[in-house]
Amino acid sequence: MATENEAIYLKQVPLFAGLADEDIRGLMSLAKRRTFRNGEVIFHREDPGQVLYVIKEGKVKICLVSPDGQEISLVVFGKGECFGEFALLDGLPRSADAVALEKVECYTLQRSDFHNAIMKNPKIAIQIIE
Repeated sequence: MATENEAIYLKQVPLFAGLADEDIRGLMSLAKRRTFRNGEVIFHREDPGQVLYVIKEGKVKICLVSPDGQEISLVVFGKGECFGEFALLDGLPRSADAVALEKVECYTLQRSDFHNAIMKNPKIAIQIIE
């Protein structure tokens, strides 16, 4: 579980930009810390989308593999950035691969935890859609 001082990372997620600090702290209390090694696959294309990632340290590449086997790099995310946020809303399969370009420390928020938080505090959902 993340500490209150680390709530700043979740506040940087565009989806949560309009939330009150107390709601951010509540969501952050549900977050877990994860570490990925350089080159480790965080998720593959078509994996179930169930987790939001917020990078504390390191870089993550989002990429696809073309039909002829060539890797296509779409974007690189770094410290303070997030990826996988649509998983919280739609739960659809991942549209690309995510790979750690170096050691990555991040916070993760599970879709189920996010939904439970909304059920307990519906104003979070209202603030997100406004």
